Amino acid sequence: MSEERPNVDPAAMRRDWAEVSALARELGMAKWGYRAQGQLGFADFYEGDLPGAQRKVAEALIQATKAGDIGAQIYFLWATAHGFQMQGMTDQAFQYAARAIGLAEANPDAGYPIIAQRVRLTAMVRAGLSEQAESALKSMLARPEVQSSKGNTAVLRAVASRLARRRNDIRGAIDYLELGLQDAQTIAHTRLVPE
Repeated sequence: MSEERPNVDPAAMRRDWAEVSALARELGMAKWGYRAQGQLGFADFYEGDLPGAQRKVAEALIQATKAGDIGAQIYFLWATAHGFQMQGMTDQAFQYAARAIGLAEANPDAGYPIIAQRVRLTAMVRAGLSEQAESALKSMLARPEVQSSKGNTAVLRAVASRLARRRNDIRGAIDYLELGLQDAQTIAHTRLVPE
């Protein structure tokens, strides 16, 4: 559950964001232009074009930074971190997630960066930083933003299960998985339930 692979139709995603990009150009809306280009980069990623994805998302991040678009910066940072995580590139995932978290903390109006926090947590677990991961997990589970989302609690309980297994606490690992399964079933999440 901690690996969350989105159900994405890259062709449909590309069509939609290409339309947004064209409309943004037509209307002179630079903000939506670079945001659309970043999304087209994610379509490239899901289609396996990593150089194209890197180029488009990096350019979108640069443009968002120049424009002072904090929301887009946080989004592109955590999404890049998630992409690195999906590729097993733990150090890079941790680095980009930390940047997204730092930017969100410096701009409280941006809200709590749940996904960036989850990516950072998973990177800690993969790196064998169990104590730090345990502490981060407890902090996350205490947040109202996390508690109000069964999807987030399901994913985090899977991470808690992995940490319990590392401590050789098999009963605790099973308990966390059962709780995570209940959360996923509550929201009828078709991907999380089988995971």
